Formats: sequence, structure tokens, C-alpha cells
Amino acid sequence: MERKTRNNRGSGGTERERKKVDNVSGSYNRSSGTIERSRARNGKTPEWKRDGRKPKGRVPKRNLKRSYATRKKKVPQIVWTILSIMAIILMIFFIFRSCSNTNNDTKATSAENIKITSDAVIAGVSLKGLTVEEAKTAIETGMAWNLLIVNGDRTYELPNPFITQIDELLTQVVEVTAESENRNSESNEGNVYEFDNKKAMEEMILAVDDIANEWDTPAKNAGVSAFNKETRKFEFAEGEPGRIVNKTELLNKIETALNSNVYSGMLDASLDASKPDLTIEDARSQYRIIGTFTTTVSQAAQFAKRNKNIRIASEAIDGQIIERGAIFSINEATGEHTIEKGYEPAGTYVNGVLVEEPGGGVCQVSSTLYNAVIFAGLNTTERYAHSFEPAYVKPGEDAMISYNAHDMKFENNTIDSIGILATLAEGKLTISIYGIPILEEGVTREMYTEKAGELPYEGEPEYIEDPTLQPGEEVVDRPAEAGNRYITYSVIKRNGVEISREFLHNSRYRGKAPVIRRNTGAASIAETDPITGEPITTAETSERADNEHVSETTRQPETTKPPEVTTTRAPETTAAPTTQAVTQAPEPETTAAQTETNPPEPEISSDEVGPWMDTQ
Repeated sequence: MERKTRNNRGSGGTERERKKVDNVSGSYNRSSGTIERSRARNGKTPEWKRDGRKPKGRVPKRNLKRSYATRKKKVPQIVWTILSIMAIILMIFFIFRSCSNTNNDTKATSAENIKITSDAVIAGVSLKGLTVEEAKTAIETGMAWNLLIVNGDRTYELPNPFITQIDELLTQVVEVTAESENRNSESNEGNVYEFDNKKAMEEMILAVDDIANEWDTPAKNAGVSAFNKETRKFEFAEGEPGRIVNKTELLNKIETALNSNVYSGMLDASLDASKPDLTIEDARSQYRIIGTFTTTVSQAAQFAKRNKNIRIASEAIDGQIIERGAIFSINEATGEHTIEKGYEPAGTYVNGVLVEEPGGGVCQVSSTLYNAVIFAGLNTTERYAHSFEPAYVKPGEDAMISYNAHDMKFENNTIDSIGILATLAEGKLTISIYGIPILEEGVTREMYTEKAGELPYEGEPEYIEDPTLQPGEEVVDRPAEAGNRYITYSVIKRNGVEISREFLHNSRYRGKAPVIRRNTGAASIAETDPITGEPITTAETSERADNEHVSETTRQPETTKPPEVTTTRAPETTAAPTTQAVTQAPEPETTAAQTETNPPEPEISSDEVGPWMDTQ
């Protein structure tokens, strides 16, 4: 039995121990029982490492620990150095900031607590022996500012224009006090500090402008005041005088009060009468049709309910008068489209699905009005594109509405009131704007729309089971239609020559998935004609037209004449309402430069009627 003790290691160790050591780098001294590592310490490569072999025995731990420790210390030293530098920088920053804030607070506190030793006087108040805060309170109390502007039962309190000057004068007094303390002088000769009334009047001018904005009543020009639906003519009314604050007189009164050191009391403001710019004769001679537009309404029997809705909506806006500066909302003018108001269920899109709802078709009224407004030069404030491309106007030039969700609004930015004329006759819907022209003689405004790209259709193909087809047969009833994106510009022309072009809005329209008829059954059933009773062949069945109802953004049936879009304008010499048509000017060609300089599109969000919309 072999025993292993510390004593026998000194006498050379056991045979098993000597074999283990022989495999380690270095040599084993049998007489002393120790390992000689001189070769490794001398920097020479051990035999096992030089031959590319791994040692079978245990490598001396001291060498391994030394190399591992050396590698381990390199990275932490760099990291700790960087962290230490950053910590020192942060400490210096916070110390500096703290000292700065302390100094500022100390200066502010000391300035407020400084007692004024000079015989300074501001607004008749002696400041000697008072701190800055006490002096400020004493001055404001002594002034007792309460200057009011009155007119009848209206009152306006003028703001104290000397607040800023009080702080500035007190700063000067404190500086004088500090100088006297440096000279060890207990008192100074008295100093009277005066307010700068001219500087105060600059603030009073702003205050008087505010008074005028609140109290002025501008004169109302003569213009259209009512509409006779029997004669289909607008009636005119005389203008009304206005009342305007006499600002020059009021400012003189305020300046006199300030120069006399009168800081409380009431000053009367006079309101002078102002005459209208236009008399009734001037208005009658200047009013004319300033913008008009016509769209085609299908007279097919299947569109009877839709056409009824168009008639109700157009009659609701016919004769409407919009005062100068007012905003017109077509939703407010027509109200909610309900059965009680006579609206019929007709085709409309809800979330991209064609459904029957009361009021289907009213978007043709809003789109026709929108074009008339643009041609008149008026400012539109709200407009949305349809879910799908419309058929009665050019894509990008429509205006979708849905009550309490989407509206079409515009502002009357003319110098007088304007009126709306709307007629539906012989399949033509014509809407005109009646007012005083905004655009100069020979200047016109149009819309130019160009296609900016295509959009993939959404959803899966619609499959219709048709047992009259052969088993497994599929027939495309309606091919897929890609969606489109359009950019519309406002184009100004003088005598037919374009002089400016500005971005108006973006429009996006969804594509349509294909409609496919198929027979997934095992047999075919012949379709028979309901009149003759004879079987109908598959070829005849596949030729049936898709008579999908065309509402806001639907297509007209193939048997119906395609809708026409006609832009009409009144002759410049016309002085009364008219709907005489003039052919729209041809559109300018699309250039590559225009496409490259398109403005960015606004964000598009989903809505109840359709996911594609665009707000101006």
C-alpha cells in the first residue's frame, strides 16, 4: 500500500507523483523533490508548448495566476480612470452651480434688504430709510393707480404703465445708496426721480388699440340681404353706419392726465360714426356671378332616390347668404340627413363597403359647391377626399361630407356679403357664388390635379358562388382596380397665362379588390331566362354588366351616359345671377419638375366613411 505524506516528498516523493511532475514544464530534481522552472522564468518556451501539445499534468498555479491577473488588471484600470475623471468634472460643475445660485440669491436678498439712505423721492414719496420692497409698495400705494376709460355702460381699466419704470428708478436709487456707503457718508442731498411719460404713452397706445378692437362696430356695406326663390333674385339692402373709437382724442386725454400726475379717475371715450364704403347703387352695379360649377346627375330610374337627396341638399343651400368674414358650413346649412327631412336611403360607402343610408348622394352637392368656391377665389378651410374616386368630378377635386364627422367649409373673404345659387334641372346640378369679385379683371383661379402614384387595393377578392358555371370554373366579373394618389394645385391665370401655382391639397383613393364568380360545387346548373324559360349559356352570363350603384364615389352603369364635368363662369359684364356656361380652360401639361417639387403630404387618418381623407 502506497502512503503519501509531506515527509516523503522531501525524499523524492512517490513514483506516481514523479510521473505527474514529469509532464509539467520544467524539470524535477529527484534529490530535492522540487520542480525547477528556470526555463520558463528565463523566457524560453517549454517543450510541451513548443511542440504544440497541451500539458497532461497540472501546470504550476503561480504562472497561471500571474498571467491572468496581468490581463485582468488592464481593462479595469482604464475604466476606473475614465469614471474618476467624469466624477471630478461633475463635482466641479455642481459646486460651481451651487455657488453661482447662492451668490445670485445673496445679491438679490441683499439688494431687497438694502435701506435707502439718500433723500430720494419718487412720485412724491420719500424713500429714505425704506428697503427696496418697502419703497416699491409705498410708491404704488401713493400713486393709487385707477384710471378708467368709459363710454356709456362700457368700462375699460387702463394698465399701470409705470410698473417697469418704478423698478428701474429704484435700481438707480440703490446704486446711489451704495456709493454713499463706500464714501462712509450717512446722507446725500435729496434727489427727485421723474417718470418718463413718453415711454408710458407707448404702452397706452397699445391699450387704446385693445379698446378699439372691443368697442368698434365697423360699418356694413350695402349688399345682398335676402333671396326671393320665386323670382330667383337676391334683394339688396342699404348699408349701416358703424361706430369707431376716436383714438387720437382718447390718447390726448390720457397724456394730459399723466403729465398732470393724475393716476385715477374716469376718461370719456368718444365713438364716431363711420360710413359704409358701398351704397346700394354701388353694390347693385358690382355684384355678379364670381364662380360657378356644373356636374351631371344621372337620370336613370335606379338613381331616383339618390337624385331626390341631391335636390333636397341643393335646395337647402340655395339662396344662403354669408356675411363678410363669416365661415360657411354645408353641414350646418343642410342639417343632418334624416328620413324625417325627406332624405331617402341611397348608396354610400361606409368603411369601404357600399351600403344604403339616408342622404346618399349629397356629396355631389358639396363637391360641386367646392369647385365653385375655388373658382370664385374664396378661402376654403375644411375639405376631405372620398374613399374611392368619384365619377361626377375629377379625382382630387371632390369634397366628401358626413354629418358630425366631415364638413366642407369656406370663408367669405370678399369686401361684402355673398350669396349661393343652386339649381338642379335636366340632369345638371349648377352651383354659383354671387358677390363682388375678389380677383382682378382678366384674372381667373382654377384647380390643376396630377396623379402622383398608385396604391395597391386592400382586402381579399370577393367571390360569388355561381352554380351555372362549370365545376371549378372562375369568371372575373370586375377586375382589380388600384388606388391612386393625387396632388392638386391652385392656379392663377391672367388673360389665360399662368402667373402662379400653389399647393392646394393631397387626395388618396382606395383601390378595389376583384369580384370573381365561381362554382365550387360538383355539378353545374343551367340558368334559365325568367321570360322565355330557355337556358342561358355561360358566355351570355359572363357578359352581364356590373350595375353597382354610383353614389359618393361609385361608377355609373355602362348603359348610362358617362358623367360630364363642365366648369362654368359668368361673363364679366353680367350684373345679375345667371348660370350661363363657359367652357373650362384646358389643363396645363404635367412636367417632371412639378412632380419632383411636390410638397409633403399631410398625415392620413381613418374615419367612418373611408380611411383616406385629406384636410386643408
